[in-house]
Amino acid sequence: MGRIGYSEVQQAIPSEILASSHAQIGSATLATRARDTSGAVDTQIRKGTVLGRIIANGKYMQFNQRSLLTVNKLIADTTVTVASVVGFLVGDVLNITDGINTESKTITVVDATAKTLTIGTTTNGYTVANAAYVLLTNGSELSANVVVLNDQVDGIDTGDVPVAVVNHGILSESNCFRVTNLDKSACQRLIWA
Repeated sequence: MGRIGYSEVQQAIPSEILASSHAQIGSATLATRARDTSGAVDTQIRKGTVLGRIIANGKYMQFNQRSLLTVNKLIADTTVTVASVVGFLVGDVLNITDGINTESKTITVVDATAKTLTIGTTTNGYTVANAAYVLLTNGSELSANVVVLNDQVDGIDTGDVPVAVVNHGILSESNCFRVTNLDKSACQRLIWA
């Protein structure tokens, strides 16, 4: 056991996600807003989660924070209904896109119950059939270079939390959480086995 952060004690078991003992382990600060969007609990980040760096403050959150539309967005609609609103906050700037059209909008209301984001009207309509989605544009979508070493549950809902991360090494893809081809291509210092 080692002490990570200010008062958190975590047990590091690198073999769970590392495919090789040759790795560079470091630390990163999870932003309070960091959330595991597919988890049963929205106040955790699971081991193997790929993180992206927020440009404005240098802290980290889940890389490539996006959510698919679950209801078509008409031009006149002021809200967009998505699969998950976890990780999106009022004031965030996001892109809504269907691969053809893309618009930048600011979130004015987040409704967790209805899973809607109020973003105002759009120039174009966006459909579920075209796999339209919203993507957070705070820098965390641009590059990923670290992977969380251990499950991090405590504290992320109350303040920024330092966590152990893998900066460089060979990772066991099957033991990492939600690794996509986009995640893998963004992590240029990590190898997936």
